[in-house]
Amino acid sequence: MAIIYQPKTFLQLYDAMKRYLTGENSGLNNYNIGTRLSVMLEAIGLVLSQTHGDFYTALKAAIPVSTYNAFKFTRAPGTQSSGTMEFSRIGAAPATYPIPIGTSIILDGIKFETIVAGQITIGNVASGNIASQCSYIGTDGNIGLGAIDTLVGQGTFVNQPDGIESCKNNVAFAGGAEEESDASRIERFRIYIASLARSPVLGLMTAALNVDGVVSASVVEHSPSPGWCTVYADDGTGTLSAALKTAVEKEINGDLSDSINYPGYRAGGISARVLAPSVQLENITVDIKILNSALSDPTTLKALAQTALETYINTLRLGWDLILSEVSYVIKAAHVDIYDTDITVPAANVAIANDEVARTNVVTVTHSIVSI
Repeated sequence: MAIIYQPKTFLQLYDAMKRYLTGENSGLNNYNIGTRLSVMLEAIGLVLSQTHGDFYTALKAAIPVSTYNAFKFTRAPGTQSSGTMEFSRIGAAPATYPIPIGTSIILDGIKFETIVAGQITIGNVASGNIASQCSYIGTDGNIGLGAIDTLVGQGTFVNQPDGIESCKNNVAFAGGAEEESDASRIERFRIYIASLARSPVLGLMTAALNVDGVVSASVVEHSPSPGWCTVYADDGTGTLSAALKTAVEKEINGDLSDSINYPGYRAGGISARVLAPSVQLENITVDIKILNSALSDPTTLKALAQTALETYINTLRLGWDLILSEVSYVIKAAHVDIYDTDITVPAANVAIANDEVARTNVVTVTHSIVSI
């Protein structure tokens, strides 16, 4: 491959200036170390070589940027974490107390809010787990279970509903990510390029993934009938808002009023619909093995194990199977004092269909003390 640009080194520039002065019969010929002429040429050569290097660095950075810009292939933004929050009161509720969408808790300056409505019904003291999301984009929104506990001062209500006294997260908030990395962007761009001038499944997946807010996507062909395909898109919570669904449909089907920005991805004669995935809720029961020589508190280790487990499962993408060996690995990686695991539920790996995402339901973590 031809070299686009080769920066000159300090010695190359210094020698070039010497040759030029000699060839022009300038009469300047005292190039001994320390002479005024030598020092002046060295200074010029050093500055020029640094400039060459800076330009070469900028050129290498500009080439991929210009390529991305030519295809309007923007870097994917960061994502918000998701989890659940449970609201409660000390005494049994004398009436039904609603918990509206957007009920919020502030923890360390970061807001966590419900994305569906809930309630504490008459005679009960708790709402059960309500799907929630962090309003902050990035990894700071990833918190372990029990990080929110307003009873002990871990978080405060923004808009405390009537009849509600406390809030706690019984499931870790996971899935928050920073802006897309260079490596991830390159991989997504390769898939995008492979789909140009064609209409493969990868093209429809690319269209969905191009929409800000979509974390994963899959395509099921001939659904609901021949000539149709269904695109499943996930925002990281296992759901798809109406606005995001509309944006994905616009990207796939195109927009006749703005065909330059939205030319569409699907082939002529093919119809595509966009749906949220089905959430496959999984009960998990695991016993962590702790050596009798370990110094860590078992309660702390169980909390770390549950956070690691929930973070792994609740960030699985569309169609990704639940692999028990990977669950065991992430649990053991949570702390050096977790020696081993015994997963009894589920009994085997769980296959997840292309239109499904796996998420945790009831997670039970126990511990056993073992010796070797």
